[in-house]
Amino acid sequence: LGVEPVVIKGALENFAGTWRRFEYKGDCNGAPVYDDYAHHPTEIRSVISGVREKFPDKKITVAFQPHTFSRTRELFSDFVEALSLADQVLLIPIYPARKEDTTGVSSEGLMEALQAEGVSVSHFHTLLALGLELRETVTSDEVVLLLGAGEITNVAKELV
Repeated sequence: LGVEPVVIKGALENFAGTWRRFEYKGDCNGAPVYDDYAHHPTEIRSVISGVREKFPDKKITVAFQPHTFSRTRELFSDFVEALSLADQVLLIPIYPARKEDTTGVSSEGLMEALQAEGVSVSHFHTLLALGLELRETVTSDEVVLLLGAGEITNVAKELV
């Protein structure tokens, strides 16, 4: 390719990673906080599995904002399966992304399905309420994942 090894080395040393893909945001009460664009069950499973491998002794707390009513409806059982891999799930309302809710699906329904699977899960009506809860309850024995394609990324500002 004609690129000098020193140039390659410098580029790799300065590479900050991909935005919103397991992006480390800082610590909250000693717990690392990561933001990820994961909004599909396959991505959610992947990031939770990766965190479980990287932090085998830590509890995984996932704050998730489902993205679009249609995707949530179509992949509902897959979301339940993927989110069940976390130790604790905190949900906020579905990010509509230009569409009105004509499906009858909700993050509250997702919460009920997760509870039926024995998952520790809570629902918050606003990003602010979610951020406050995390800031007050997160401890150094856990890892926080902010997952979703919508506004969930903004919660990091409240935590770190």
